Amino acid sequence: MESLKAVTMEGADTYSQAYRYIQRLHILYEIEDAADNMKLFNPPSAQNFDRLIEKWDTRSDNAIQCSTVLEPIYWVRRELLRFADPVKNKDKISHYLIESCKFSRQANHLSTSWAHLIHARSLGVEKDLNIDMEEAKYFFQRGQKGEAICSLQKTLEKHFPRLTEELKICIKSTKGGAAEISKRVADEIRLPAQDRVDFVNTQLQLTTYIDKSNASNIGDIYTQYCFMDGIAEKNEQEAYSFALFYDNAYYSRSPEDSKNVLTCLSLYARVLTIGRRYLQHVMPRMITIWLDFAAAMHEKSQQQHAQATPVSKGGRGKNKVVAPAPAATDFINKQFNRIDKYYWFTAFPQLISRLCHPDESVYKTLETIISDLICIYPHECLWQGIASYRTSTKEDPLRADRSKRTFSAAVNKAKSRKLPIDLNRLITNYKELAGLLIRIAEEGDDKTPHGEFNDFKKKFPVICEFFKNPNVKIAVPFITMVEKKMPNFLASQISLPEKENDDRVYIRGFEDNYKIFNSLEKPKLITMIGTNGVRYPMIAKRHDELRKDARCLDFCRMVNTLLLRDSEARRRQLHIRTYSVIPLQARGGLIEIVPNLVHLRSAFASTSDESDCAKRRKFFDEIVGKNPVKMAEYLRNKFVDPCKWYGARLAFTRTAATMSMVGFILGLGDRHCENILLDSTNGDIVHVDFNMLFNRGEYLPVPEVVPFRLTRNMIDGFGPTGVEGAFRKTCETVMRVLRHEQATLCTVLETFLHDPLVEWSKVENRNQQARGAQKNAVTADEYTKDNSISLIKARLDGKIVTQCFHKQTKSCITMSVEGQVAQLIKMATDRNNLAEMYIGWNPHL
Repeated sequence: MESLKAVTMEGADTYSQAYRYIQRLHILYEIEDAADNMKLFNPPSAQNFDRLIEKWDTRSDNAIQCSTVLEPIYWVRRELLRFADPVKNKDKISHYLIESCKFSRQANHLSTSWAHLIHARSLGVEKDLNIDMEEAKYFFQRGQKGEAICSLQKTLEKHFPRLTEELKICIKSTKGGAAEISKRVADEIRLPAQDRVDFVNTQLQLTTYIDKSNASNIGDIYTQYCFMDGIAEKNEQEAYSFALFYDNAYYSRSPEDSKNVLTCLSLYARVLTIGRRYLQHVMPRMITIWLDFAAAMHEKSQQQHAQATPVSKGGRGKNKVVAPAPAATDFINKQFNRIDKYYWFTAFPQLISRLCHPDESVYKTLETIISDLICIYPHECLWQGIASYRTSTKEDPLRADRSKRTFSAAVNKAKSRKLPIDLNRLITNYKELAGLLIRIAEEGDDKTPHGEFNDFKKKFPVICEFFKNPNVKIAVPFITMVEKKMPNFLASQISLPEKENDDRVYIRGFEDNYKIFNSLEKPKLITMIGTNGVRYPMIAKRHDELRKDARCLDFCRMVNTLLLRDSEARRRQLHIRTYSVIPLQARGGLIEIVPNLVHLRSAFASTSDESDCAKRRKFFDEIVGKNPVKMAEYLRNKFVDPCKWYGARLAFTRTAATMSMVGFILGLGDRHCENILLDSTNGDIVHVDFNMLFNRGEYLPVPEVVPFRLTRNMIDGFGPTGVEGAFRKTCETVMRVLRHEQATLCTVLETFLHDPLVEWSKVENRNQQARGAQKNAVTADEYTKDNSISLIKARLDGKIVTQCFHKQTKSCITMSVEGQVAQLIKMATDRNNLAEMYIGWNPHL
């Protein structure tokens, strides 16, 4: 306790350093508790082992999930159980050996894992299913895929002989009905509920290994999933695996087959009726399949109609087409009534972006879904949909018309349902505020002086009068409030939000102080005052397409969720710093200000303003000599306390590594010193300006040839170990999570890329090299959405491929996580590559 007190007195941010003392207190408490419950030092009596084991497991779940923390705890528990009665407690001893084996395997300590496995096997427990399962996982991780499959097959034959025999018969038969057969057999042999769960989990592991190893044909794997379906009772993992398999094996090969589409939709919908763990993948994927299929069928129907109805010289042929995909649309309508409305709300940006779908029946369904969501989550939906609602008829007449019709439908529903909110007035208020904020952003011109001013109320009296109206209630547009109903992702489940409590913060007015920045578009820093008295600074920007940034930050928030689910990433507290971006129209909107941020350039303190040079390498070497590294010194001076300095350096390293890997997958460019900010309170790296995505930096006048920013000062800030310490380990952890979640990431990215509201191939004037350019750096021929998705999939498979400099060829090999990270670090630090970078990117810093 004295040691723990000494550490915590250094500051509140010393949790990681203090944890070893917390671990020891944890062990001491359990020893004392076990002595009381097991009667270790008294004559034998009734022992409440079940209650004790349950308590131990609960305590384990609340500890940091890694072998270094849990293995000492498990060792003490095993010794306590041996001391009490080694024969009677061998099942429980075996359980903790398997837990140790699992964590050692996850940490890639395979020799230690095997030792625990052999020890557990030597105890001779009667039911050794968990031991067999862990052994198969050990073999598969070692690359012995054949041994893993054979081990699981023998396990199933040993523990479930009748079901295994019936499954073999179903695979040989061509009649089908595997689900009915498995259900009938399980009922005949009166298989207990726990045994059903064990069979499904074991068979699912086997089927997954067979699929990954390409050890069987698609038909046999499909039969195995159907067989499991007959026994599985609301097994979320089995349902999701089946849907994912069918999507990859059947739907993706024939996306215009109505039978495949309906089956795939029903399988994904079933996942959402069972649980919420895979919500972020299943919902956008289900919507994408429906909308893409309906669009394809509509286009095909129009082509057939055009061929059947020739156009006369003096007029037009009939172009009204009957909805070609009513079955899929009817299915979605039914699922909208069955599935919790909140699930649909998580896909609101995707739904409203596809409002201009060519199929009229699909639009009607979208109108029904969106209008319902606006009634249920008015403030959250209005901030996310106001840009679409404010679309002008000149800019996009179809979207303007459909947006107004959809919002009117929501108003009518609110009236018919007698909701306690005047939705018509609320929509009008949001639209008026958005217009006022855009007027503030567009006020002035290039000659407008920059600096700080304190006459906001005098210069913009209309918006100040607007909030004096007591009927105006508009929520603060921060992501934590706009998406406050987003659930908390735990290790396995999502908790649904409370709908009754209205604890949102509303805008009360604006501060008189504001600032005009000295940049191209003259953005303005304004400060909202919330009803809770807190100040919320925002940047009002004009003439800037912010929907791209908003969707990219949505992706980063989803990556944070995936990192939170992974025990290793969670232990290292890996995350991406995000902020709110609210588009208010096609070009212009609000950006949240993150306090205490400084540009990396100010931390590096550059002393050179050279422009360009023909001999790039020679110039690069010269300028490097004039600019010594200063990042480590900056961190030492900024964080004087040793504990805070260590925490800041670790945070700097880990956030830099996390975004480096995510940036490589996205093809994020333009990472100069003004687009990477540093939080001066904790050392976190914050990235801004997601304009250059999907490797478009390779087509700039001076192409970008490095995968991410890893210059001398960045490495200097990582500490004495440079890229070999926490940076490399964090990169490998993040890359492993991203590659493991490939299906989810590709689904969301595909949704973003096919968003008709976002011009992904256009380079904004925010880019240094694009300012003043006559035309876009990227041509339509060079940039395709499908090509971008294929490149992202290749990177997640373990390849290093880009649009231009590392094209995908047959010679591209799939690398391990470690190999891929090592190669990326080598490319990012190569002096020849850095010498080729644009001078404004500051490769010398």
